Amino acid sequence: MPLQRALVSLQGLAIGDALGSQFFVPANQGLLASHEPPPPT
Repeated sequence: MPLQRALVSLQGLAIGDALGSQFFVPANQGLLASHEPPPPT
């Protein structure tokens, strides 16, 4: 069970990291100030 919880935690971390990295794309930087999510890729 602890291994499964660790894997779920890492999956959530990877999703958050992927979303956060989208704000470093120059075209999406204005969205960060307006608190809007980036468009889906």
